[in-house]
Amino acid sequence: MSGIPLGKREDLHLEFKAAEALKDPEKIAREVVAMLNAEGGEVWVGLREEDGVAVAVEGIPEPELSRQSLRDFLVSTVEPSPFPGEIEIDLIPSPRGSILRLRAKPDSSRKPYALLRKSGRFFWIRIADRLRFMDREEIRKSFQGSKPSPDELRRAEEILKVELDALQREAGRDRSGIFWLRILPVPRFSLDLDALLKGNLLLDPQETGNRRTGKTFLQGGTPHLRSGRLVAGKSEAAALSIYRNDGIKLRLPLERFHAGHDPGAAKPLYWLPLMEIPVSVFRLLSTMLKVESCWEKPFAPDTLFVCSIALFGLEGWTLRPFSPQLSPLDGWMNYLLAEPRSSSDQDFILANPLLFTISEVRDHPDRCGFLLTSRVYEAFGFGLDQMPRELDQKAGRLILPE
Repeated sequence: MSGIPLGKREDLHLEFKAAEALKDPEKIAREVVAMLNAEGGEVWVGLREEDGVAVAVEGIPEPELSRQSLRDFLVSTVEPSPFPGEIEIDLIPSPRGSILRLRAKPDSSRKPYALLRKSGRFFWIRIADRLRFMDREEIRKSFQGSKPSPDELRRAEEILKVELDALQREAGRDRSGIFWLRILPVPRFSLDLDALLKGNLLLDPQETGNRRTGKTFLQGGTPHLRSGRLVAGKSEAAALSIYRNDGIKLRLPLERFHAGHDPGAAKPLYWLPLMEIPVSVFRLLSTMLKVESCWEKPFAPDTLFVCSIALFGLEGWTLRPFSPQLSPLDGWMNYLLAEPRSSSDQDFILANPLLFTISEVRDHPDRCGFLLTSRVYEAFGFGLDQMPRELDQKAGRLILPE
């Protein structure tokens, strides 16, 4: 029992949750976000409290599985996505069973932190032994100086809305299935499109850390300049567009994600392109951020990337959880026994775009792509524990066979 804070009282840096809180991980996530927006601290899960004092240990069933599930939930719902070291989850043994200790260590340059839920972003803060919503002035001050202005963020969101509205009308009119991924920089940056055109990043997948024969952003055709953007693809319906000032867009026919060999689903989406294509786009951007010749002017070090994803024309399409690749026996069994599900909506449009910092995209591109894909799985009713496990969560790297 050494180190377990039995008899201690909750305060600014200490919070206790009973084991049953794992059934509703959002309650734990609120406490973590609140501590990240304050001075950090510890959340103990598996300690029953009375009047704010830890009085008993409640061992957690399947502690390692619970730890992994909670970690996945926090990675998916805390914004900005936690870096290694910002949120640590340890198993603490005791005679009554293992419990969890979460340590929140905020990075002041990444505040404010938010909890993402379907209805929006929620900014909590820890005050003494309680938490409350941050007011607008507190949020504004947190963004000020280290983050782009709210006006710049609104401009990016308006661009997303215009593009999404146009795509939705087109998909409805033509009854077409469309996959769309968009990354917008805030504030705007200035790329050297001529230098990109002369380079090899849009010709050789391995130049951006992608598989030569993988499912990537490369769609054939000769890259060319068109109306202030660099286009790589055979047609507008299947192309990657890199804008001089406004980021990256990938549009593909939904048929590119069809798993025609799946006998258990009418029109299945295949897990491999859903995982690999978004990651490949972030790997491209990550490489660009590291190559000085890509830029007409240096980008702002506090740049954010507003990222969204959408799938139009989902009627009749299904998605199966898991994948058959890792741990072949268990993987195949989980994959084949799982029931494919249909989307409840005709279109999936990410309601709240994800925000990533320069360092997140540059250093952890695979995690950024994975988080966008996780929203698609959520739209089909799957949790993080049912997603393909090809992303090594510890390394933050998508691992696929060559």
